[in-house]
Amino acid sequence: NINAAFYWYAKAACRGDSDAQDKLAWFYLTGRGAARNFELARKRYMTAAKHGNAGAVCNLGYMAERGLGADVSRRRAASFYRRAARMGNRRAERCLKRLLDGTDFVKSTIQDVVD
Repeated sequence: NINAAFYWYAKAACRGDSDAQDKLAWFYLTGRGAARNFELARKRYMTAAKHGNAGAVCNLGYMAERGLGADVSRRRAASFYRRAARMGNRRAERCLKRLLDGTDFVKSTIQDVVD
């Protein structure tokens, strides 16, 4: 049940769990289990990122690249992707390569899902 998942992630996030912060951000980003809210998604990702969550850093890059909650910024996206890649996030490495190569976003996103 997605509503129960949101509830338990929210409780864990309140206790400082960065993985829970990352998951809550996903709920806000996608609008599944919570109303879509890019500002809350960004805040949750930022909180998780401050606690060393590489996935959250990568997702901040995604938001910057797509202009979700702010203007599109390839430069900001690349910065987040580099940071997450340095933290060991493989998806960030692929996203950074795609961004720098100018590869089609939709095609590469589908490939990320398949991988």
